[in-house]
Amino acid sequence: MKHTFLFEEGLWKAEGVYVDGTNTALHAEGAITITHGEDLWINEGSLKLFLTKPVEFKNRYEIIPFEEGRDHTTWKSKNPVIGTLLGKIVLIDDSLISLYESEDGLYAGSEYLLRVSETVYRNRGFAFKDDERISSWAVQLTRVE
Repeated sequence: MKHTFLFEEGLWKAEGVYVDGTNTALHAEGAITITHGEDLWINEGSLKLFLTKPVEFKNRYEIIPFEEGRDHTTWKSKNPVIGTLLGKIVLIDDSLISLYESEDGLYAGSEYLLRVSETVYRNRGFAFKDDERISSWAVQLTRVE
């Protein structure tokens, strides 16, 4: 199965639900831009939560391109609140699965992307601090260009 998310440059719209640490479900919208350099793929995105005063999260992931014949790779992201995150992505059939942990070991999580079509992916994930869930989400990604 050919994947388009990450493997092709493009702009993706995100829309769905973000659940915070108090189990409050919030409407979320955002966008992700995928760009490819020779030695690095960049996944740069934002997600806005619609509260009385909206909150926006921004992330920039630096992904080592998949080597020919390999089904996994690594990535790094610097988060202003929790520090540097180190992760791994594995391709399994119609899915991209990512596991990550902060350098200090306090934060960890997982993210799952299911390919629905060439232009649509379902994204699910969670983040923990120690043994406490701090967030989870269910978002649909739709390619817009």
